[in-house]
Amino acid sequence: MKRSTLEQLTFRFNFRFEHNGHTITASGNSMTGNEVVRVDGNLMSEQRVIAKRSEHNFELDGVEYKIRFIVTGSFFCEVTCELIKNGEVIDSQHLRSIETKSDLIKMVALLFGLGLVSGFFAAKAVLMVMG
Repeated sequence: MKRSTLEQLTFRFNFRFEHNGHTITASGNSMTGNEVVRVDGNLMSEQRVIAKRSEHNFELDGVEYKIRFIVTGSFFCEVTCELIKNGEVIDSQHLRSIETKSDLIKMVALLFGLGLVSGFFAAKAVLMVMG
């Protein structure tokens, strides 16, 4: 699944599962640690986690489900999301923030540009204060 540059820069991840006529979405942000699980748009679980592994438990149609996030690669922010029903993984998806070499080049160039602009305005502010 192709991700937007904004999603890549903010280390957001979004997973979508279709199961038994329900849409289960699991999303999170690797920078803030906020994770959210929804079923058919209804909030089922939300938590802030700063760990390489987290789980969200919820009940759907009288059955216990679990969403498990596993960070498998820190540098490229690789995340695996597993949908678990009654203790067994029934579906799994995997995302990377940086998919291709061009994504890496784009991100480095954008971050370099942001640093350059920030440095310019910080220097300008210091010169204005110092006179």
